[in-house]
Formats: sequence, C-alpha cells, structure tokens
Amino acid sequence: MEPLPLELPADTVQRIASELRCHPTDERVALRLDEEDKLRHFKEHFHIPKMQDLPAIDLSLVNKDENAIYFSGNSLGLQPKLVKTYLEEELDKWAKMGVYGHEVGKRPWITGDETILGLMNDIVGNTFFAGQHVKPG
Repeated sequence: MEPLPLELPADTVQRIASELRCHPTDERVALRLDEEDKLRHFKEHFHIPKMQDLPAIDLSLVNKDENAIYFSGNSLGLQPKLVKTYLEEELDKWAKMGVYGHEVGKRPWITGDETILGLMNDIVGNTFFAGQHVKPG
C-alpha cells in the first residue's frame, strides 16, 4: 500500500504496524520501511564506518563488523565515495597547472562559487537567497 501524499512519519509507522498486525516498535515494521524506502539505493554511494573503527566502543556489546548507525547532526555526514577521486583530481590539476587551474579544466576554480550557488538554489529554492546580496544561477 502506497503512503498517502501528506502522511506523517508516525502515521506511516502506525499504518504499517496495522498491516503487519504487530506493535509499531516490532522489527518487521523497520524492515518494511527499509524495503519501501525509495532513496535506499543512495546508501551504496557513501562510506559507512564499522563499529570496530569507532572510538570508545565496547566491542563486547556489538558486532564489530557491522556498520555503525550514524546519527550525528553536527558533522559533515557520511563521506561520499567519490570525494577522494574529486580531491585527487583537483590536487593533481593544482600540481600540474598551478594558478592556471582557476580558469581551465573540468571544474575551473574561479566559477566554483557560481556552481555551488546554482546547486544550492536547486536544493533550497530562491527563498534561501532572499535578502542576500547574491544572485542565484
């Protein structure tokens, strides 16, 4: 059953629990939510820390080989797998071209801020720029 367009998350959990005839905290509800998650394919594009690699973890309480559950609101988030490639490309361009990297290549540095403004505009819309002295792309 498709969720209603304006269904609140708590209502979605209740609906699925009702369909499965179980309590909302039952693991089956979480598994169904995972199955129905239309964004789940993005997970493969990020590095997810393993429990064994985190500091201050009592490994007797967890499976050290499992992915960590990552809830950190004040961070860069999970590292996209392509970050290293992009950084290496730019460092290589800098090493080979020096200052000329500002104007040439796949991602000229001089237009970086304009590119980011355009991308941010697509994400948050023009309201983000209201009252600011910038012109979105």
